[in-house]
Amino acid sequence: MCLPISDEVTHADHSGSLERSEITKVLDILKISMKDRGLSESTAISNAARLVHSLDVDKDQSISKAEWIRVGKETHLVEELLGSEFMEIMSEFQLK
Repeated sequence: MCLPISDEVTHADHSGSLERSEITKVLDILKISMKDRGLSESTAISNAARLVHSLDVDKDQSISKAEWIRVGKETHLVEELLGSEFMEIMSEFQLK
């Protein structure tokens, strides 16, 4: 499941990839989400950085749509972004 956060955050320049400034926005959202779930700021930053780093599969400092989808399917990235409570609500809709 690929869930773009918003066009402003993901692919704001319509290039088809997340570039450094866009990656920073995703990192910020992850940090906030993790802190809201009770993680310390340092742990939230470390975990968010690890997740964002994993998105850049080819390590070219840009995250393509294909990388975003691939890693999103292989990890719990959507849950990290939105929280487990949201995922429980969504599971009631039986989305695939």
